[in-house]
Amino acid sequence: MKSSSLLIIAITTTFLLFSNCKKSTDTSVVKIHLPDEPDKLQPYYSSNAFSRQLTRLLFYTLMEYDSKTYQYSPLLAKSAPIISKVDSNANLLSFTYELLDEAKWDNGKPLLASDFEFTLKLILNPKTAATKWRPFFSGVKNFVIDPSNPKKFTIIAENDLLMADAFGSIYILPEYIYDPNGLMKKFKISELADAPTASKLAETDPAIQQFADFSNDVKFSRSVGSVSGAGPYSLQQWETGQFVLLKKKENWWGNNLKSSLYTAIPNQLYYKILKDDAATIAEIKNGNLDVVGSIKPDNFVSLQNDAVVKDKYNFENPATLQYSYYVFNTKNEKLSDVNVRKALAHLLDIDVVIKKVMKGFAKPVMGPILSTNPYCNQSLKPILFDPSEAKKLLESSGWKDSNGDGILDKTINGKLTDLKIQLLYAPQGAGKDVTLMYQENCRKAGVVLDIVPKDMAAIKNEVKTRNFEMYLMASLADLSTPNLYQAWHSASDTPEGSNTSGFGTPETDKMLETIRDTNDENLRKELYKKVQQAIYDAQPYIFIVNPTERIVINKKFVPVTTIKRTGFGGYVEEALAPK
Repeated sequence: MKSSSLLIIAITTTFLLFSNCKKSTDTSVVKIHLPDEPDKLQPYYSSNAFSRQLTRLLFYTLMEYDSKTYQYSPLLAKSAPIISKVDSNANLLSFTYELLDEAKWDNGKPLLASDFEFTLKLILNPKTAATKWRPFFSGVKNFVIDPSNPKKFTIIAENDLLMADAFGSIYILPEYIYDPNGLMKKFKISELADAPTASKLAETDPAIQQFADFSNDVKFSRSVGSVSGAGPYSLQQWETGQFVLLKKKENWWGNNLKSSLYTAIPNQLYYKILKDDAATIAEIKNGNLDVVGSIKPDNFVSLQNDAVVKDKYNFENPATLQYSYYVFNTKNEKLSDVNVRKALAHLLDIDVVIKKVMKGFAKPVMGPILSTNPYCNQSLKPILFDPSEAKKLLESSGWKDSNGDGILDKTINGKLTDLKIQLLYAPQGAGKDVTLMYQENCRKAGVVLDIVPKDMAAIKNEVKTRNFEMYLMASLADLSTPNLYQAWHSASDTPEGSNTSGFGTPETDKMLETIRDTNDENLRKELYKKVQQAIYDAQPYIFIVNPTERIVINKKFVPVTTIKRTGFGGYVEEALAPK
């Protein structure tokens, strides 16, 4: 045991010495900042944005947004899917894909349709940890592999044109690594996609649980050789709390493909884990980091004014798809009243957030579809900071300070109840500053915001059980056709679903269903706008801002930035070429 410990120390020391001595000249290694520890490098079991930043380089999907054109383009697929009706009398569509001939796994074997089928089974297995992914594929009815071409397959699913985006976003796993014993082979996609049938299978067939237990092994989350996909990089080393090292595969199958989607220039991507802002800024000033994204606005401005930093780094501000918001539990007795939610929206000063907190690196956002998207309802206006209007709305709903303690109160179910609201938030980035300012505005209006800092895992647990009143969150809007069903249809108001606010009416549900089904583009645009209006009127969220990214990139490299989407930090690390 002693000798192995000494070996680990020797290896770590050697690596640190190597990274220090190379910091000023080496361009084969890109040193990238990670603000927190990844949780798992298993794309379906992770709930961590920093993990996604890495997994998108380890695993590939059928389709991907090109970082230069922003077009949804084939990646592992030869082309966009062929979509057709299965039967004129049936509400079913077929989605046919063919995988690239060149695509191979690390052992040299071809990537096959059976690998995609296995990955879909992993997601649909009711006992795996892929709970956030499962609802997207509940409409799948069948999976057919072309008997004459093992790289070609057809998925039969309910008539939902947005399913193509869902299928295109699946990170394909190699079956030979993640299910070497073939535990999932005997199960059909159709029976796993049907929740009641899948539940019965889990009760009667131990293979369901056996696979879930096997796939949840920590080795598939962080062990070299067991974290394996079709992407250009492989996991080389992971030292908890220190760094994650990805290494470019020597004979990666995508090297000879011409599309920019298959770019992988740096030999190594060294992700340094630094949670402390001051330590991160110090590393930038010392030239020990090549790329740092999502810098706090005030720090970004300060760095721009630092002559030493300006000499070493480029400053980038690409647009993002990110938007921040506070979520109300609309089923909470204090927050079920729309007037209360509107009043609380009037107590958040968006102008101050943009000017003072974000230093101008943001713009207001009015709903889940950003203004740059053609489906956005442009008629919606920001909710203005207006304490007087907030007071009127609260008074109209019976909230007043009856005992003179400075806190509004109301009798609910025979009990005098103060307007105290617990707000959960992860104290990273600008969210803390925004929330503290918001808390003060509410206090002046007689509303107590009890702000509780928690990590995202803890927040998600409380949200899952609906044991919350408000929480702060950030999401990524869709770059093309928005998929609002998961977050806004009442059917998604379940522990595993994404409709955490409890929003939904028969009217909005029907509109969301029609959006999925219709081929009429004008109708779809009309319904999108109506749904956005309904969300705006109900105020289940307080939408805050859509920020621009704040990135520094070492001048040793050609800066490559992009609209932020899932897994991206606003920059394209695999495309960073030395000057």
